[in-house]
Amino acid sequence: MGRQAYLTRLALGRSPFQTASTQNDAQKPSNEAALSEPSPSSPAFDYGQQYDSKGRPISRATQARNARMRRAQNSVLKLVGVVEDKEHSDRESELRTRIEREARHQSLRCEDDRGEVIELFTVISRPLLTWWLDCFMRRVEVGLYDPNMNLGTLVRREWKLIADTGLRGTLLALYPGAVAYGTYTVGRMVAASTMDAVTQIVAGAVWTRSVSLSRPRQEFIDDVVRYILDAIRLALDVALLPLVFYSTAQQIGVAPALPLLPPMRALLPGNKGLFSASWKPCWGWPTAGSLCTPAALLLAYTYLQGDVDEGTPIAVEFTNFSYPAIDDENHNVTAPSLGHDPIGRILYEGYRIRVGIMRWCGWSTTQRSSSGAPLQNDIAIAGLHSAKTRHRTTRLAQLPAKYLSWRLDDLFVMILTTPLEIMMLKASASAYVSSSLPLTEVGLGAVWRLLSPSPDQNSGARHGSAGSIVNLGTFSARLALTFGLRMAIETVIFGGIYRLVRCQGIGNFGWSSGDRGT
Repeated sequence: MGRQAYLTRLALGRSPFQTASTQNDAQKPSNEAALSEPSPSSPAFDYGQQYDSKGRPISRATQARNARMRRAQNSVLKLVGVVEDKEHSDRESELRTRIEREARHQSLRCEDDRGEVIELFTVISRPLLTWWLDCFMRRVEVGLYDPNMNLGTLVRREWKLIADTGLRGTLLALYPGAVAYGTYTVGRMVAASTMDAVTQIVAGAVWTRSVSLSRPRQEFIDDVVRYILDAIRLALDVALLPLVFYSTAQQIGVAPALPLLPPMRALLPGNKGLFSASWKPCWGWPTAGSLCTPAALLLAYTYLQGDVDEGTPIAVEFTNFSYPAIDDENHNVTAPSLGHDPIGRILYEGYRIRVGIMRWCGWSTTQRSSSGAPLQNDIAIAGLHSAKTRHRTTRLAQLPAKYLSWRLDDLFVMILTTPLEIMMLKASASAYVSSSLPLTEVGLGAVWRLLSPSPDQNSGARHGSAGSIVNLGTFSARLALTFGLRMAIETVIFGGIYRLVRCQGIGNFGWSSGDRGT
């Protein structure tokens, strides 16, 4: 009955059993709204069932629970929305970081490749820039020039001869002996490659035929084959020796610049050929002269330097110490004992001098990554007092420091091997003078100095020990000045390389003024 009365009241506005309302028309809409949707706060005496606009019963507990559920659902949806936004932001940040990292690695790879190209260009172009200076130093070492002339006069005279001979003469004067030496180098490389291929073929054939033999006989056959192949290599080197002697003679100014290569008769064994003259004893010494022939000295020099890196002196064959790489830490290098390894100790002191000069110039020894991915550790931050210096470890950034270390090592090597170099040059000059090949005017005037076994350039005007000491001092001073001239040229080349590297780094790879190579 309660629901029917409620619906009737909704339809008719009032119950037929109720008296007419005395309220004015202005209050009727509010009364009808109150009847159509009961207020949640009903009077305390109203204990009847409540219904909504669709006639469904109303439960206050259900409404409160639904409200709590809606609030909880809204809170969950809000939290999920925040999490989704954060995950989206993280994904975008990770993608952006990965793109930047790949772009950075690509830039570092390009920087590394650019450094490799510039390094290769430096290795190729450096001999072209220093060939004449090396030849001038060799002429001073061998005693070609008059000891009474100072170094400045010699340099001005040489450059005047270069400038007054035209383009062809200038090239011949700037690069004497380059063609002969290049021919020797190419021939030795071809011979080495051919011998390697022949060695593999012979080793395979010998192995298949000696499988059934006993182990001692196999070892004997292997030794015989190895000795035969070494003898063939030695014979090829001996056949190419006249090219080395001719190139050295052109470099020290004894042989004329033309022809570029020695005549064929000089390469063949004969009474007056360069090949036969290179096997004659040096300087007429009683015992050592018969053993120290120019060819024997040059072969020993070549074979001692054949298995070591460029710029390492011959003495490294008699020691276990070797120059560390530029990116090795100083504390990883063990100092050899002076009593057990004196040569290694001398080399170590030269290495310490190089490291000290490098650090004085501002380069440290930050080590590159050894895991095969050097670009992953491309920049290291090193504290320097209160400031921070960025050290880059790409090939481009390391090139100036590497070039400086190479040249310092070369200077130390030149000082260490100067006596042996002088002996080799005098042996080559002796072999060429003893042959029937033509001499230059300067070479004819300095034959007695070229054939002298001592480097003091002793002339007839000075006799006795006092004159020898004076001449030796003059020779040493001139040699020191040539070393200084060479280091000045190397400093200019280093400045050009450093400037080129900085321009490439700042212009193409975003370097800042605080970036330095290790």
